[in-house]
Amino acid sequence: MVTGVKGRITWLLVAAALVGGAVVVRVWLAATGGYSGSPFAVPLRLGSAVALFLGLALAGLVVAWPMKGPGRPEDRENQSKIPKTKSAGGI
Repeated sequence: MVTGVKGRITWLLVAAALVGGAVVVRVWLAATGGYSGSPFAVPLRLGSAVALFLGLALAGLVVAWPMKGPGRPEDRENQSKIPKTKSAGGI
């Protein structure tokens, strides 16, 4: 999914925007009494529920996805010094 740190931060910001938007809509509906009196109450509640779920799922995926590490510096230095030879087992 995402391998670099910048990509992970970008996707986490997208997830935060989804969750934040869902929370703002829910709080606005509760503060204005729009849960029952507004004609757009049901679509807004459904949209905020979907945005909340997607934001949390996206954040979970980004955090849980394994990240390819560069390895230890001494391993990379030692690996480049090892001579490449052909295997005698395949003859």
